[in-house]
Amino acid sequence: MHNIPGGDVMALPKIKMERPSVYNGLDWLIALDEGLFAKEGLEVELIAHGEPGAPIPEDQLLRTYQWMVSWNLIDAGHEVQDFVNTDVMPRV
Repeated sequence: MHNIPGGDVMALPKIKMERPSVYNGLDWLIALDEGLFAKEGLEVELIAHGEPGAPIPEDQLLRTYQWMVSWNLIDAGHEVQDFVNTDVMPRV
């Protein structure tokens, strides 16, 4: 919550961002630690994208494949397994 002139209280705009690694998200981590987002009236939540080594959900693989085809990054007519070796992913 954020106090605004007149004594009213409003919810801060919320940003959800994938937790960055230190080497490519240091600016975000420092800004969050220093309270710079809150000073600007923003609430930032860092979320985990997934555990390292966890299997990639099949629906996510399919959506990514379809997106890549739609942008002509890869040719259609293949299967997800043509691009991702799902045999080496851990089983759930």
